[in-house]
Amino acid sequence: MRKYEVNIEQVDPQLKNNAELVECVQNFETAWEKGRTYLSTARDVQNLTAFCNLIEHLKQRYRSFLNDIECMDVSVFLQVPNILIFYSLENRDFDLCNSLFTPLTDNDHPIAQK
Repeated sequence: MRKYEVNIEQVDPQLKNNAELVECVQNFETAWEKGRTYLSTARDVQNLTAFCNLIEHLKQRYRSFLNDIECMDVSVFLQVPNILIFYSLENRDFDLCNSLFTPLTDNDHPIAQK
């Protein structure tokens, strides 16, 4: 899209004649539809920011965690939920567990009873 920002004259008034631009806009729309789920309210944005800050903090503190993330190791998918639960037990998770997985704090839910 940046190349069109530099010279808008490149864009054909008939959008269908701009295949590369159409594909770019479609990809943006698809990404936005996925992201909108997580960014629809101020609380969602706050939770996502807190989650990202927590991950950054853990990457700086634990070299092995940083390596797992950089290598895209599948163990990260097990580590992150466990870390969130531990942080939740210490009331240091910024209420992320409650907002991302409400059964943990719903006393009537079977998972919370265990």
